[in-house]
Amino acid sequence: MDGTLEALTAYHSLVEQISTSLQSKATEDRLNSLCMKADLGTITDPEVVEIKDLKATLDRIYAETYTYWQQRVKRRWLKDEDRNTSYFHLCASHRRKINWISSLQVNGRVEHDQTAIASSLRDFYSGLLGRKIKPLLNIKWDSLYGSPSVDINSLDDPFTMSEVYEFIKDDGLGRLSEIGQTGLS
Repeated sequence: MDGTLEALTAYHSLVEQISTSLQSKATEDRLNSLCMKADLGTITDPEVVEIKDLKATLDRIYAETYTYWQQRVKRRWLKDEDRNTSYFHLCASHRRKINWISSLQVNGRVEHDQTAIASSLRDFYSGLLGRKIKPLLNIKWDSLYGSPSVDINSLDDPFTMSEVYEFIKDDGLGRLSEIGQTGLS
């Protein structure tokens, strides 16, 4: 009888997976068609609402699928009861396989060599670090909300010693420190 119950449970699980997969595929297809209409500019207000609903539905489906697989992995892990099982090594190998970058398209060229891929990634991200990126839009906030009461351009400036001293003097640390002879310690 136990074998029958396990078989029915496995069958039920398989049917749910197929149903969820079909539902997510149909939802994705409908969302893609509506997004194509939006790109063409021929979308109506009810369709915009439908896009939001479809995105919410997909998010729910993906979250449920993720939760299902997390629970299944944990159940399997607990059943094996050993931290050094072959199952752990299978999971680690699979994770390494899905995180592997086998090819990368760089400036229209497809790189397959791991050294070239590593170099391209390093060059790309090194070019981003420490560089101020020009914004795509320049919004005039004062035309929307009136002139600002705080000069937001100075928010990127480093703190001055007088600002630090005023903060500490005004008990900005909430009695965590005492002002010493130097005025700061």
